[in-house]
Amino acid sequence: MLAAGLGGLGVGAAGGAAITGAVVRDESPSTPPPASVAIRPFGDTQAGVDTPRIPQSFARYTVADLDLTSLADTLTLLGKAIGGLADPSHSFPDGVGDLTVLVGLGPRPLNALLPAPHDELLDMPPFRGDDLLDPLSVGGDLLLIIAASDPNVLDPAYRAVIASVKGVQVRWTELGFRGAGVRDVARNPLGFHDGIAIPRSPDGLADGVWIQDGPLSNGTICVIRRFVLDVDRFSALSSDEQNAIIGRDKVTGSPLTGGALHDDVDITAKQPDGTFIIPAHAHIRAAHPSFTGSPLMLRRSYGFTPSDASSPSGFTSGMLFTSFQNDIRTFVKTQQRMDESDALMSYARVTASAAFAVLPGYDRDSPLGTLSP
Repeated sequence: MLAAGLGGLGVGAAGGAAITGAVVRDESPSTPPPASVAIRPFGDTQAGVDTPRIPQSFARYTVADLDLTSLADTLTLLGKAIGGLADPSHSFPDGVGDLTVLVGLGPRPLNALLPAPHDELLDMPPFRGDDLLDPLSVGGDLLLIIAASDPNVLDPAYRAVIASVKGVQVRWTELGFRGAGVRDVARNPLGFHDGIAIPRSPDGLADGVWIQDGPLSNGTICVIRRFVLDVDRFSALSSDEQNAIIGRDKVTGSPLTGGALHDDVDITAKQPDGTFIIPAHAHIRAAHPSFTGSPLMLRRSYGFTPSDASSPSGFTSGMLFTSFQNDIRTFVKTQQRMDESDALMSYARVTASAAFAVLPGYDRDSPLGTLSP
């Protein structure tokens, strides 16, 4: 997950819940669209999940609590604020570019919005290390992921959006970044490729990402796991030791079983002495979906720089693991397996964790929060 996404991290299999896994052939464009091309906020699904196809270079994550007294009105105003960001009266001298604003709701507002409780939709058991988390770093009512190729767009957009939400109490906010990559695959803070095995085709997204029916049809479930990474200790390992922990070659991204970056991982391949070529505790083995019978998650994680006060010695980088799936159990089963057998997890410490329902798309006639019967 780190590597795969670091079970929540993101290295090339299943980030804390999806890092590497059986690889789906890359169907994304070879170059990202120009950042000057605006992305419409309206549609059947929200922008910021699989749009743009290649994630923007910067993102501001915010988790907050809400006053639920007038939730429907709050969501309508929030959607209007997002839709109005392209208005020239805002503080965007060069336009908003490829700005997207993604909105998710936690269990409390979701149950207030739905006709009946749906606690199971976002139910995550505690994972390894979660018992040490500050209560304010677990859960939350509102998720905002504001992403853009131009980092100067993020703060004005954040101020405009937050100003539209009455009674908001921010729990935490973090600025994330992604390096230049190969199509939609970028290196994570440990230097390994991340986001290799993800659904890219419409069928793959329908199978594992988009909710197909019910009131949240055309929505999805977003899991956020904020990790700090012991980069100093990991970097002190030899190249062979690092590759064995991940199950991939750091330079090329290819699986240790051979091939190229996007080639399938053969988790059954063995050495002449009978040992697995992909080591038993390698990240991509632990996160491989074949062990859980789950479809691929869509991972769009970002790195961040933790503050000295919040990060132990050696934990000099962070990962905002982000996965989208239509069933929370996809993430849960993968993370539980990674807690049991992933050597990479010993180099990561979770500092925040939450799951949110990403609401269906909206437009001016059907405001944000308008749900299907």
